[in-house]
Amino acid sequence: MFLLRKIVNDNIALFKSVYKVYGPTFEFKKENRWQWFLLASIILLNIAQAVLLVVTNTFLTSIFGILTPGITLGIFAKAAFQYMFAVGAVAVSSVANVFVNGKLIQFLDEHLSQEYVKKWLNTNAFIGLNYIPPEKQKLLNTAVFFSHDIQKSNALAVKSFDNLVSTFLQFLAGLYGLWQLSSPLTVTLLSTAITIPAIFPVGAITYAFLYCLIISRIDFKMRDTTRHKKETMNQLAAHSNHVDRNAEGIALLRGNQRENDNFLSIIKRAGNYQAILNRLQSALSWFTIFNEHLQSLAVIVLSIPQLITKQLNQGNIFSISNYFGKVVKFFTWQGEHCEDISNLTVLGDKFQLMSEQTATWDAIQKQSNLKITKKDRLILNELLIKKPNNKDPFLKIKDFEFNHAKVTLLQGPSGVGKSSLFRALARLWPYVEGSVTLPNDERETYFMPQRVFFPNMASLYDAITYPHHCGKRNIVKIKSLMEKFELSHLIANAELSKDWSKTLSGGEQQKIALIRAICHKPKLLFMDEPFASMDAKSKEVSEKNLLSLLPNTTIICIDHQGDSQFYDYLVTFNNQRLTQKPLKALSEKKTNHVDQKIRRSV
Repeated sequence: MFLLRKIVNDNIALFKSVYKVYGPTFEFKKENRWQWFLLASIILLNIAQAVLLVVTNTFLTSIFGILTPGITLGIFAKAAFQYMFAVGAVAVSSVANVFVNGKLIQFLDEHLSQEYVKKWLNTNAFIGLNYIPPEKQKLLNTAVFFSHDIQKSNALAVKSFDNLVSTFLQFLAGLYGLWQLSSPLTVTLLSTAITIPAIFPVGAITYAFLYCLIISRIDFKMRDTTRHKKETMNQLAAHSNHVDRNAEGIALLRGNQRENDNFLSIIKRAGNYQAILNRLQSALSWFTIFNEHLQSLAVIVLSIPQLITKQLNQGNIFSISNYFGKVVKFFTWQGEHCEDISNLTVLGDKFQLMSEQTATWDAIQKQSNLKITKKDRLILNELLIKKPNNKDPFLKIKDFEFNHAKVTLLQGPSGVGKSSLFRALARLWPYVEGSVTLPNDERETYFMPQRVFFPNMASLYDAITYPHHCGKRNIVKIKSLMEKFELSHLIANAELSKDWSKTLSGGEQQKIALIRAICHKPKLLFMDEPFASMDAKSKEVSEKNLLSLLPNTTIICIDHQGDSQFYDYLVTFNNQRLTQKPLKALSEKKTNHVDQKIRRSV
């Protein structure tokens, strides 16, 4: 009874998991008519195949029925033609079903990929998932999710749906066929006569139920083991990405052996789960093969009374065996497809996890109490910046205004909140309260991250104009800027699409980032360690270019080495507050860098 209840509960849980993923895609809406057409086509084609099952068995039985002395070639040919015509119809419906299945999988791949990518990017969840409180974070490899899991889940879901509908309809056809071939069977038990009206359907259901109980035990263990193995493989993929991202640091710290041990530990756990799966699959295979032979014996045993009374012939036995198998298959469907169901359950959990974490981040963002006012100056008012799991702010800014059209150096100890301030102003850090005044147009504010970003497989020109594509008219301007930043040697290959982050040195990458910032012509520019990888000469050239090309831009820069004449003001973090002081007379600075007229020009 416990096992039966567990089977029912697991099936309900599986249905809910699949419905959460695919339910919204199949709501009764006009825009969903295409997927409903495909779904209805699968059901109709399976109905046709179930009907054809009865037809083909009937025609086959009729062939056995005419195999008597005196049969003519014409009679046999007619019966054979009818049978082959029905078989041909089965083949056509099967081909059509495979085609429709493929179309539905293709649609789901495109639809769900677009839906989840849009949700992931448009809500800023791609960065926000890193800032969710630790107690709400769970391991999810988004690279594997988008490149493999969605497609795998769609294929399994469509395949399982088609198979389940087919199995159920053929189960009904099997019951009908067995009922038609059954005769009442009277059994005397303790002087009491018991009549079984349909021995074949009752026998098939009883046999299937007992076999299902055995297979289900293996099925439950396979599901749990498959889930553990998938989680372990996710850890392996995540660790592989970690090593790839931090390859240089690992090599310099001679951490090869440490990472090798970590890899081997994860691989060993995955191997242990696979060994368990192998044993379970072997047991399942044994029971499946044993069932095939035992099933044939059960059909013969159930047919004995009618064979003795000559109510059945050889053709009937073949049909009964076929129908019997269809009935048994319905009850054992879950056990025979336990691997697919286990994988589908695991993938459903990943969809759920992605939705939950995206929703968590969306809810966190909505709790942000940062008010934005539009003006051509940067002013902070009653700004409180907190950590995800801490209600107390680690940075308090009561009232502070950055000098307009000046270059401000932002300094303070590590961890004091410099980068968090940038993230809060960029609205990437939701754990913030207060008000901020920013330029009228959001596009007039530009943030230059510490780690230079390069789009995947793009030309250097497209990397500079990112997120926009580079038009031909922009190339002349970009070439001029590259010459100013002493990057002329890169122009010859700048149109090649590749991973430029692996080609350029750290200093060259930062120069490209500065050119990108200049191309955006911002009124407010935030820079986080923009010169950290440059030598003294490159830094000086870059500073001169920024001053000459962005004369009216308010520049705020985090720079631990801020010892040049580039900066007008120094802002430091002091007891969770900002304090400001001028660095040098403006006239002295301009003499060292560029003529004062440049700063006053528009």
